[in-house]
Amino acid sequence: MVGAEEAPTNHPRACSRLIFNDPDLVINAGTMKSVASGGLVIAIDVLKNSKTIEALGSGATVRIQSGTFGSNSFFTFISNSGAGMIFASGSGAQIDLGDVFINKGMLKAVGSNAMIVMSAGVSIFGATIAGGSLVEVVSNSSDQFSGTLGPGVLVDVTGSNTIFNLTGNVVNSGAIVARDSGSKIFIATGAVVSGGTVVAQGSGSEVEITNGAVVKGGTLSAQNAGSEILLLGGALVSGGAVKIGNGVVEVAFSGSENVAFAANGGGGLILDGFGNAYKGRVSGFGFGASAHSDPSEFIVFNAFGSSATIRYVSANAANTSGTLIVSSGGATVSVTLIGNYTSGNFIPLTSGGHFAVTDPGALAAASPQSANLALFGNYIAAGFPSPLADQTGALISAAAPTLLLALTHPHA
Repeated sequence: MVGAEEAPTNHPRACSRLIFNDPDLVINAGTMKSVASGGLVIAIDVLKNSKTIEALGSGATVRIQSGTFGSNSFFTFISNSGAGMIFASGSGAQIDLGDVFINKGMLKAVGSNAMIVMSAGVSIFGATIAGGSLVEVVSNSSDQFSGTLGPGVLVDVTGSNTIFNLTGNVVNSGAIVARDSGSKIFIATGAVVSGGTVVAQGSGSEVEITNGAVVKGGTLSAQNAGSEILLLGGALVSGGAVKIGNGVVEVAFSGSENVAFAANGGGGLILDGFGNAYKGRVSGFGFGASAHSDPSEFIVFNAFGSSATIRYVSANAANTSGTLIVSSGGATVSVTLIGNYTSGNFIPLTSGGHFAVTDPGALAAASPQSANLALFGNYIAAGFPSPLADQTGALISAAAPTLLLALTHPHA
């Protein structure tokens, strides 16, 4: 097919639409366009697109999906070349993708609540999602992306049992957010994700960086209580800084990320290894409105139970840093802290059978707030995944208010 195809708006039936259901090769060198809700459905075995597939105008939609021809089913493959673009333009305009493979080209959504929707079985490789676009990854889907996310792009991973997989090379100048319980962002083996922001936002949301994955620069954020950033064995995070606010960052076995606790946060650092397996430095622990004033932050030592003891060894005469050492049965775990501490600053506690400390030294007789203690118990009860290899970089947990504003859902 060469030229233009447009779904009609003046058909006597409001549900009128144009449907392409073809198990063969189709070539588009013009415009395939919908100007109405449900106006265009594309199910084509192979579509070579060098121009435009477009939902144009308020509420216009294009649905691209798998197809059935006779007794045979087929998976839609779109190969973009040249100026090949899939485009939603106008208030509420939508490109709805399901069971489709898109190679190269550009995807773009412009206008109030205009968006690209990814449901189950979407694979996008080597494509660019244009700056300012909104992408919704909906419940009960598992989709894949490699390519470029332009400035201001928001990929919103929503609902339960939803996985957004980052594979290959991803150049990220936007934000990818796991918003709800059961929403997950998975950075796969061999993936290299550069820049941008990747966020576990809601309670029960998760970002997992697996063996052989690399994250370079940018921000990893576990924003709210119950959100998690998990680094598995062989993952590498490089560049930037590490900050823990209300979420949890776990280092299994070994790592070298430098971590900073946010003032007035309520999150924690979880260390699974023995000895000095964790070689990073931790700053801001227990610092709320002033030094040693935040009892809701915690460090968990998963190797030990309630019988562990603690001591602090200053690194210099000015006591600007030192080593917190936790011991039990002849074994130790140590962590380097930046700041002015003494052994009396650390309050021990046990929850879920694991040893932990909080710090406000000024409240040495007090215990952590009950809500935070219960939250810590939930983290432990839930368990954490397998060990990490050495890491060299940045995790950020709990973004600054400016980032929270930037990630506000446009439909809220």
